Amino acid sequence: MILSEDIFSAVFNSSAAIMAVSTKEDGRYMDVNDAFIRKTGYQRSEVIGKTATELNLFVNPEDRLNALSLLEKAGKIIDLEIPVRKKNGEVMYGIFSADSLTLGETPCLLTTMVDITARKIAEEELDLIRNRLELAVDASEHGLWDWNLDTDEIYFSPRYYRMLGYEPGELPMSLSTWVELMHPEDRELVVPRIYGYVREARPYREDFRLRTKGGSWMWISGRGKSYEVDDDGIPHRAVGTHVDVNYRKQTEEALKTLNKKLNLLSSVTRHDIINQISGICAYQELLKRELDEEEIREYLEPMIKATGVIEKKIRFTSDYQDLGIYVPAWQNVDSLIKSVILLMPGTCMKVEYETKGLVIYADPMLEKVFYNLFENAFWHGGNVTLIRVSFHEREGCVVVVVEDDGSGIADGMKEKIFEHGVGSNTGLGLFLVREILDITGISISETGTEGNGARFEIKVPDGGYRI
Repeated sequence: MILSEDIFSAVFNSSAAIMAVSTKEDGRYMDVNDAFIRKTGYQRSEVIGKTATELNLFVNPEDRLNALSLLEKAGKIIDLEIPVRKKNGEVMYGIFSADSLTLGETPCLLTTMVDITARKIAEEELDLIRNRLELAVDASEHGLWDWNLDTDEIYFSPRYYRMLGYEPGELPMSLSTWVELMHPEDRELVVPRIYGYVREARPYREDFRLRTKGGSWMWISGRGKSYEVDDDGIPHRAVGTHVDVNYRKQTEEALKTLNKKLNLLSSVTRHDIINQISGICAYQELLKRELDEEEIREYLEPMIKATGVIEKKIRFTSDYQDLGIYVPAWQNVDSLIKSVILLMPGTCMKVEYETKGLVIYADPMLEKVFYNLFENAFWHGGNVTLIRVSFHEREGCVVVVVEDDGSGIADGMKEKIFEHGVGSNTGLGLFLVREILDITGISISETGTEGNGARFEIKVPDGGYRI
């Protein structure tokens, strides 16, 4: 190219890019701009008349040879990324271009370089973080997925593919791939739920089965969360992991089978014992009627009482054996209380409840919690005429209150009443209540004032309730 010296000088000196003019004949610098001086740390007098080789600017000698080859073939260089060495030895990365020009009658080479060092460092740090993440995910044996909600394209990590027996990239990276791999039974339930969580930008955890390359079904625990939510609350990206929980599921099934066998044995044994106890009770009643001697009756009464206690404990095991056997579920408190009221024995005790809309995640035996609390008030509350059930939110939790107008609980017994075997009537009911609630992290305490009725507070943690 041929430029007037005035125009060239103005562009040359005002450019923010590093610029230099060298002779085509021997590559010696004729001039460099202010950006060159500022970025490399050299003085102009140190550069003029020298070559890039003499200044040791090329970090990699092969970059110089590559540049010369491109010049020879194309007559110019466009956007060649190379590192160069500054005067103090630091390395600077740049996008290098070169073209021929004539100054006066001298054939020259104009070189420009845009400093991309900051971008390069950021890219290297990002690559390092990405590499660490990939290693961490691979070491944890988690499959990673990244879902573009606008296009339905999904990135599956290599570990994700290998978990199912496929080679990385063997299946299309799309939402339809994931849906088609899912077990038909799980697909009907899980896919709509996950869509809902993603649309509402709520984190989720779901277990489901995916088909492996070999055709078998593998249990997967999927976790995910939505990101890049716009001002309208619409997420545009979701990221999560898949974990192989096949062994865990197999173990759970084995435990369920074992529990069924143990429960069957327990049920048969308990039935036989209760039949024997019933026989003993019948004979005790006959003796009580036939014998008048006060001394004999004095020995007989403790026997009858002890037999009754044994029977209650045996019957209690019938309830306790079901504890934790079934998967916790979301349960409507209003419906549970209505069911419990129908189960209560004939009584003038009134139950008022304000629990509409409250749903709790708990063991399926949650109904027994309310039944035992109501029954406890009926038998041991001291002339209870009213039970009230309500709830309120407090410190990120919800508190369900069950209170009555009876005699209340003594201060020294507030915690002991939940212990096994403490209290009247063998103390099994409230012990069972606490055990049932504890399965899903729910706590219970008695906070009433003696003389003003009992007050039980059931504290449900965040994530364990819906309103």
